[in-house]
Amino acid sequence: MGRVPDDRFRIFVSHKHSDAALAKVVQDQIEGLSPLFECWVSGEDIASGSDWNRAITVALSRSHLLLLLFTAPSSNWDWCLYEAGLFIQFSAAAEEDVRSVVSIFDPAGGAPRPLAGVQGVAAEPAALTRFLTRLCTEPWEISDDWRRGAIDAAVTPETVAAAADGIAAAFGDALSAYRQPTSDVYFPCHRVVLDTLVSEGDARIPDDAQVVLGDDATSGFTLSLFGLASGDAPHTWRDLLDRVDGHDAPWRRELDEAYAAASSERLFVPGQSLMEAWDPNEGSGRPYHPVLYSIARRPSDEGLHARIVILLDPHPVGVASAWPQ
Repeated sequence: MGRVPDDRFRIFVSHKHSDAALAKVVQDQIEGLSPLFECWVSGEDIASGSDWNRAITVALSRSHLLLLLFTAPSSNWDWCLYEAGLFIQFSAAAEEDVRSVVSIFDPAGGAPRPLAGVQGVAAEPAALTRFLTRLCTEPWEISDDWRRGAIDAAVTPETVAAAADGIAAAFGDALSAYRQPTSDVYFPCHRVVLDTLVSEGDARIPDDAQVVLGDDATSGFTLSLFGLASGDAPHTWRDLLDRVDGHDAPWRRELDEAYAAASSERLFVPGQSLMEAWDPNEGSGRPYHPVLYSIARRPSDEGLHARIVILLDPHPVGVASAWPQ
């Protein structure tokens, strides 16, 4: 399939369907640099009823450059890589015809592994400015197919920088769609329920207080924060403290002070210190605010029992404490 004359520098923009808005911005910004640029956006420039595969094949065969917009590595890129592979295959079929593939990728990530050997441009203003400058002034360095010289050697740095900023901003918007906003991330509170025999003059939560298990008490998931399992029961408050180095921790001292105050029916201020526990979902440590929630007393044959409820309020990593300092 023959190449059209070099009347324009043709760029095939390969992208995922969900990144159509990004592809349109890239097209507009590049075509705005010079009327000699012509971008064919995969999936957008195919008329209704057309033979999809043939339209793409024709567009690839006429292009001087394939520009792959590589956003989320976790997505399925099979089709885009197929387009890139077909484009490279055309190059192999014509010995004198060497085509180029450039990937624009997340600055925090990298180019797709199957195309690790091709040109790559981080989607940030400085790198995009260098790429667009060369594309305008030295296109033969980007694609060996172009033989007509510079597209626009007189393009101003301000014009190129504005196009680079526009592409970088659109790329950032596309990436944000793949990243769950922090405000939408939910870290559940955990509840530790203890049962203990009350002794007169208790100034702290007894170490031998029993951990109460169950759906309305301490769950197996909460126990996993301490590296314990419900199948290993019975557990005591001492067992939990052992697992998080809590015996002499400030948060434990604050809990005991709250317990002593509540037992004497005095007001108390929630503790400010954090407890570091294990979060199995994150596979790492996560800080929690231990807060004394309630104490319920009930008589029994042994004496007066207390059911103590402690809430573990998850503290966002990297965010300052919300408690009064």
